[in-house]
Amino acid sequence: MFILDSSNYSKLGKELHENSPEGIRAVYIKMVVILEGIYSVSNECSFLQERFWSIFPLFKCIDCIPIHGKVRFGVGRFYLIEAEFLG
Repeated sequence: MFILDSSNYSKLGKELHENSPEGIRAVYIKMVVILEGIYSVSNECSFLQERFWSIFPLFKCIDCIPIHGKVRFGVGRFYLIEAEFLG
């Protein structure tokens, strides 16, 4: 089951949140740093990425039907730091 519409999240009991100005700014800064070739991943960020993906698996299937396609992104540092569930 691929989620192609935001109403599908509600059906799964998930709540979507709008991007905050701080989150948008963090993504913009990260993009500039990547484009300038000076991006590096901190140990803290690597740990939080691993923690996040242990909670939300990269691949999972229900009755052998994938619930999402191949994940090709990392979760933003700002979100990872603010996410209380990663403790």
